[in-house]
Amino acid sequence: MRLSFNSTSSKLTFLNHASFVVETKNSILVSDPWLEGFAFNKGWSLLDQTTSNDALIEALAETNKKIFFWYSHEHSDHFAIPLLKKIKIHDIQIDVLFQDTLDRRVTNYLESNEIKVRILQDGQVFQIDQELSFLIHSWRSGDSLSYINVGDVGVLNINDCIVAKESEAQKIKKILDGHGYNVDFLFSQFGYANWEGNENDTILRKHSADEKLRRLSLQNTVFEPKIIVPFASFVYFSHPENFYLNDEQNCPSRLRSSQWMKECSYKTVFLKPYDQFELTDCDASRDLLLENSTEAEKHWNSLFHEIAPVPSNDTQFPLESIVSYWKKFLGSVTHQFLGLFQVLEAFRLIQPLTIRVTDLDVFVHFSYLWGIRSTSESGDYDLSMTSEVLAFSLKHEFGFDTTLVNGRFRVSRMGKNRKAMKFLGVQNLLKNGFGYRRPISTFCELLRLSKREED
Repeated sequence: MRLSFNSTSSKLTFLNHASFVVETKNSILVSDPWLEGFAFNKGWSLLDQTTSNDALIEALAETNKKIFFWYSHEHSDHFAIPLLKKIKIHDIQIDVLFQDTLDRRVTNYLESNEIKVRILQDGQVFQIDQELSFLIHSWRSGDSLSYINVGDVGVLNINDCIVAKESEAQKIKKILDGHGYNVDFLFSQFGYANWEGNENDTILRKHSADEKLRRLSLQNTVFEPKIIVPFASFVYFSHPENFYLNDEQNCPSRLRSSQWMKECSYKTVFLKPYDQFELTDCDASRDLLLENSTEAEKHWNSLFHEIAPVPSNDTQFPLESIVSYWKKFLGSVTHQFLGLFQVLEAFRLIQPLTIRVTDLDVFVHFSYLWGIRSTSESGDYDLSMTSEVLAFSLKHEFGFDTTLVNGRFRVSRMGKNRKAMKFLGVQNLLKNGFGYRRPISTFCELLRLSKREED
């Protein structure tokens, strides 16, 4: 099917993974388009690889409608920079809608590339055109969710936001109720999307897969949507180092057999690339979606059972590069937090980290107090990974967060991942704009993280 945006009616077209397009007579709203290539440092691939940046650009270039993009957060399976670069080359004019953040990383990147950005505050209703309005609400760790209103039809896009408690769902519902909004369509993630144990930790992965469906069931109870559309999970761990993580992943057939989804299975539908439906008559669209879901489920089930690791030409980084990246990272942490993490380590609130670098056959010890040292003598360690993964984790502000998501590492024993998260979690604080310049917000975030650790 050829993608086209010239409809005179309001409709939703699913693209891939976490992306869809809402189209009205005068406007187009594209959500989180990642349509080709890898994500998370060669760790993820799309299950369906028939979509492309070129196909979307061709369709956008042929329309005279106003074009808006919304990005829920900075992760590379949502904020795909290669597509944005191609849009600039083809001189397609877009307005990006984004949440207000402390760091302004995404906003600054877009503005530096002369892409117009409209920063929306939480709960602010942005009127795109006479038929289409849009609302966002920021969530934890830089994420956000959105609500799209087309006439009398409402689409709640929770995406990757972790809405796992009734109190969290009720908070969102209260915001929507305040605007008189109803939820006709609920789009939400349904599979686990990060490292879940070593090869033999299948029970951990099964528990995580079940928890995602329990979460979806809870959202159904609170929001009472007419239709549930599971999405944002049409990927697989594709590197040879993390391929084993797919063994307990949710797919449509597994969702259908889950005890958590029994009560809402009758209104749960799946979409495959370029499936579309009208947004003017919710009841009529529901009947059509239920009818077509079987074909979409067969599509995804078949693709999931055909996955295979993607051969990767990885790069070996010398120890000197790792030392250099660590010293730069340590300097940033020390400067932005005025030595706080040295104090935390001195009081044993965080502990030094030892990483076994598999391709260099060395053990590297990291400490905020004592710096970095390496040894070839085997001993106790926390994580193991290749030099490429370690270098990536230290070099980029989003590096270790990416590694936690792509799962290209192992732990010496369970619990060591949490130790590493406490030690290197400062990267997320740096990335999100915390530090001595924002003492109150930084203190509040550190307090939130400490409470989460206790939970």
